[in-house]
Parts: sequence; C-alpha cells; structure tokens
Amino acid sequence: MMKIFGLVIMSLLFVILPITQQPEARDVPAYDRSEVTISPAETPESPPATPKTPVEKKHAEEIDKYIWGLNYDKNSILVYQGEAVTNVPPKKGYKDGSEYIVVEKKKKGINQNNADISVINAISSLTYPGALVKANRELVENQPNVLPVKRDSLTLSVDLPGMTKKDNKIFVKNPTKSNVNNAVNTLVERWNDKYSKAYPNINAKIDYSDEMAYSESQLIAKFGTAFKAVNNSLNVNFEAISDGKVQEEVISFKQIYYNINVNEPTSPSKFFGSSVTKEQLDALGVNAENPPAYISSVAYGRQVYVKLSSSSHSNKVKTAFEAAMSGKSVKGDVELTNIIKNSSFKAVIYGGSAKEEVEIIDGNLSELRDILKKGSTYDRENPGVPISYTTNFLKDNDLAVVKNNSEYIETTSKSYTDGKINIDHSGGYVAQFNISWDEVSYDENGNEIKVHKKWGENYKSKLAHFTSSIYLPGNARNINIYARECTGLFWEWWRTVIDDRNLPLVKNRNVSIWGTTLYPRHSNNVDNPIQ
Repeated sequence: MMKIFGLVIMSLLFVILPITQQPEARDVPAYDRSEVTISPAETPESPPATPKTPVEKKHAEEIDKYIWGLNYDKNSILVYQGEAVTNVPPKKGYKDGSEYIVVEKKKKGINQNNADISVINAISSLTYPGALVKANRELVENQPNVLPVKRDSLTLSVDLPGMTKKDNKIFVKNPTKSNVNNAVNTLVERWNDKYSKAYPNINAKIDYSDEMAYSESQLIAKFGTAFKAVNNSLNVNFEAISDGKVQEEVISFKQIYYNINVNEPTSPSKFFGSSVTKEQLDALGVNAENPPAYISSVAYGRQVYVKLSSSSHSNKVKTAFEAAMSGKSVKGDVELTNIIKNSSFKAVIYGGSAKEEVEIIDGNLSELRDILKKGSTYDRENPGVPISYTTNFLKDNDLAVVKNNSEYIETTSKSYTDGKINIDHSGGYVAQFNISWDEVSYDENGNEIKVHKKWGENYKSKLAHFTSSIYLPGNARNINIYARECTGLFWEWWRTVIDDRNLPLVKNRNVSIWGTTLYPRHSNNVDNPIQ
C-alpha cells in the first residue's frame, strides 16, 4: 500500500512542477530585437529582480562602498575655465568713409551654470539615456567617456501628454545604446499610435538664450563647448567685432518635443551588471578625479543656433535684434527699422523637419521667424533628435552641473557722421566770422588728443550777400560760432551778432545773419541732428 501511495505522490509532482515553474506570461519591450519583438502598443512592466548569488551580492556591496566613499567636490569637478584677460586694448578711433568710429573696450566676465549639455550630431552617437560616463574634463568638453561595462536593467519614461503611468514607461533588460534607442522608439511609437489623435498639436517647449558676441571663449561659457563645432558653420566674425566694424549676437533656440528620463538607482551598484567588480571600475579609471555619472535625461527636439549680424554702430542693435526675434512691431522707429532692414542672419538647424542632419540657412531678419515656426509642434513627420542631456552623479543622484567661466573683452563702437556749417550773411553791414572746433583722436594708450582747428576765413570782412559751407569731420567737437558786424559808430565799432560756443557736431547746421547795423539779427538751426 505504501509503495502505491508513493507512486501516486510522485506522479502528481511530475504533473504539478512544470506548471508551477513556468514563468508568468508578460509583455516585454523591444529592448533587443534579436531576443524579443513586441508590438509598440503593448505595455510591459518591470519583471522582479533576479536574486543575487553570494558572490554577486559581495560585488555589489563593494561597488556601493567604493563609489559612496569617493571624496570629491561636485561643485568644482565639472568646470570650464575660459580665457583670462590681462590687458585691455586702449580706446581708439579711425576714419571710415564719411564717419569717424570710436572703439572702446572693457573687461567683462561670464559665469554660467549649465545643467543641460547641448548635443550636436558630431557627438550624438555618444549620448543616450542611462549611459554611464565619467564626470571629468571630457564631459565638460562634451565628449563623454562612456564606461564599457556590463549593465543591469533600467526603466525609461517619456513625458508626452496623455500616457498612463504604465504606457509612458518601458523596461530595458540589457541597456546597450542600440537597445535603449529601440526602447525610446517603442515609447514614441506607442504615443503616436494610441495618443496622437487626442493631442494633434503639441507645442514644443522653448528654451531660449542669447548673447552679444565678443569672443569664442565667452560664447563657449554661455552655450557650452558644443559651440566650438557650431561656430564652424556660424562663422562669428570675432575680428570684425573686435575692430568695432560689426555687431553680432548668437541665439540658442531649443524646441523640445519630449524628454526621455531614467529612473534613479537606489544604490550605485544597481546600474552595473552582476559580474562587474570594484576592481574593474578602478582599472577603468573610476576614482575621485573621475567619478561615475549617468545620463539621467535626454531632450529630443530641434536645436537652432542663429547668428544675427549688423554693421550698424548704434547702441540700439540688440533692441532691434530682440524685436526681429519676437516679431514686435518697430513701425515709427526709423533707426530700429533701418537696423533690421540692413541686418542678416545665419541659422544652423539640428533635427526637426530638416531633410539633412544639419541645415544651414542665410537670409534677412524678416525671414527668420518663419524658419523658427516650422519646428514649433511635434508629430511623426516632424521627428526630434537628441538636442541636450543632463547627468547625475551615481554616488548620490545629485545633478552634475557644468560651471563655465570666462573673461572677455566687450567691444563697443560709436560712429560720428561728418557734418557741415552753412553760413548765410544777408545783413546790411560788413560782417566778420570766427569759427573754430576741436578734432579728437587717441594715442597708443587710448588717451584723448584734441587739436584745435580754425576756419581759414576767420575775421575776413564779408559783404552781403555771402554764403559758404564749412565741412567738419566726424571727430569734430566743441564747435564755436562767432560773428560780428561793423556798426560805423565810433564808440562801438564792432557789435556781436552771434556767439554760440561748445556746440555739438550735426549733419547740417544753418547759421544766418541779417538786419541792419543797429538791429542785427541771427538764427542757428539744425537739420537732422547726429545722435
């Protein structure tokens, strides 16, 4: 009887065991199409973590202890130190056609903290959500050093609207670059298939920053080291800017369609495969000088860099550029209208609807807003590319901020247009004029030099009707206009008609004298004052 009972028990076990050991069926994301393929509409959940063996647990504990024990200052490890200015060139002036240009330089500094690191196509192959990198000089230079180690699984999420908590996440078992990119595509296509009709017009999130250009180091500090490559296409004319011949502004215009985010690990070892050891990390150069970090978020969209350029010396150039970018009307302001009309732009576009990976466009400022509007909404036909990423330290998940510092020389120029004085004498008397002015220049040290000049016809008697024009250069200052008339009176042989001093240079100054010996009259009128 016992033997029969035993056989029955064994038979039941053989029937039950295959059923209980078979894993529960679940949806799996398309993280590795060589292993599994699923429909983008399916919604996977993260499978439970596989228990670690004692050896694997020991490795994880050692990695956690090692990374938690790294002693570094997160505020100083990622620093871009640009140029240091020791000598400021002196003030100078030069003649340019009918204008005299005064160029002045001042020492300035820029300190910029950038949590977002811009991506351009030349380095986008190194960038993907969840990538493990070293927080060091290479990261500051936007050339992240990706750690070549086995990885544990991770979970990605997307912030496109309407997706449920399950739909907006995807589990990546083996987060290589290709598997992560496949997972990102799966998330985006899931939204396109299930939610795009309910949200037909998703406006891109705009990240806008601008800077008047003076030096490459200054612009790198402002926009990040990716600007080095961008400027190969923009060609900011730093030499002409330094000479005071042009004014240029650079604008970074990000149109962010969506962000792919990575779930924070609860401990550093959670980001490594079970076979990775502390010794391997040490051998790869992971230490306090090169602490580990991970790409925690990647923004996908369209990045536009714009260079605005004007040959105007006006101090309203930046205001004109702002009006052109915003679409603000400048009707009624002749100066701003002329600046915009005579300015140009060059745009370098990454991503969006551009057929090429990089699109370069030149044109007038009036055309610029139409270009920016093209990428204002996301849809399947207007795809996003990686345009920026953020990194977190693996030690504590704190944000890794790149601190950019640079000194630079700000160049400002002002133009002074040549002018003239028009003299008209129609009085019933003999008149004499005395007209003088100072002409300003600058020595090699930037010190102002004044040379006093006089009209060659000073104190020569003039009978009515007499007219003449005195042409003055743009560097003329402190203009004095004096005229007297001969009364014929013994006690007052000469009588002053006009005595105006320290007058500014204007395009046309009209000085007239008339009347009689006893009642002389005068006027001093200005046409088109020079600002």
